[in-house]
Amino acid sequence: MAANKKTISKTSDWITVGQNYHLTVVDYPDVPNMAKYLNEERISSQSFTIPHPYLRSDAEHFIEQTLAFEAREGMQSFWAIRASSGDLIGGIGLLFSEGVDAHSSDFGYWLAVPFWNQGIMTQVIRAFTRHVFGKNLLQRLYAKVFAGNRASCRVLEKSGFRMIRLEKAAFQKGSRDIDAIVYEMNNEMYTAQNQQ
Repeated sequence: MAANKKTISKTSDWITVGQNYHLTVVDYPDVPNMAKYLNEERISSQSFTIPHPYLRSDAEHFIEQTLAFEAREGMQSFWAIRASSGDLIGGIGLLFSEGVDAHSSDFGYWLAVPFWNQGIMTQVIRAFTRHVFGKNLLQRLYAKVFAGNRASCRVLEKSGFRMIRLEKAAFQKGSRDIDAIVYEMNNEMYTAQNQQ
């Protein structure tokens, strides 16, 4: 890796997403919107980690854990998706399943239901990948999507990710096993796509 990511991705990073949206750090004033928007079964049903119901205490715990991780590691792991008003309407973040020193990471994302089907998440993922690869933070990004979540698959495909495999019974939610589709983008793919 060309540079130490702990000195590149600071918790003050601001990422512009088109004219009306941007990505910034998450903080405790975001608790009401997180609790409101994530207490939606259509979101939790497509996520391995978001419970239903989603309570204020869940939002507070998530923010506490995120801020502690970012302070300890000196790097940003989660970005709030914000409307031009500054209100949180979603989130996107690195999961670091292979550890913070790995050259790759999986990532997850969500968007409040009132903002679905407007092309926002495609713009967000494009801006996010531009940030990650443009600053040489990682060599590879990947996302695991529930196999039935065609909308999320389309968003990743429109953002330049490629499907690399199907993982049978990758998740268990309640009593059911759920297959996952794994998408990837690496530095070479990003560079090639942005030279066209």
